[in-house]
Amino acid sequence: MPGVRRSIRRRSWSDHKSPSSIDHCDKLGKSIGKAYTEEEKLRMLEQAKMAESPHIHPAIMLALNAGIRDAEPKQLTWDQINLKRGYLPVGKSKTEAGEGRTTPLNSALAETMSECADWYRDRFASI
Repeated sequence: MPGVRRSIRRRSWSDHKSPSSIDHCDKLGKSIGKAYTEEEKLRMLEQAKMAESPHIHPAIMLALNAGIRDAEPKQLTWDQINLKRGYLPVGKSKTEAGEGRTTPLNSALAETMSECADWYRDRFASI
């Protein structure tokens, strides 16, 4: 976990300009964030896999692959994630239009969530 935090902090404070970094701006031209490069994503995922908590890697995979807002993964339950069909519906959302939409799981995210579900079943007998 400390490595993940360091990676995120380094990215936030870095002046590093990469051709694959995208600077997102609001209507006034004020920077509101940058997209992670593929190298940065891989480094975060490697650190997450080594984290003490088994929840870090799935959380980062959701953040990087599901296209959902930062608060939405915190509200997910196992009942919502459909591993057989490969999607997750978003419940409560920041906007009314965002509620109830479904998000497909790409193969990497589906595999991670399946492994996480197996871990929960082994540990708690059900999910």
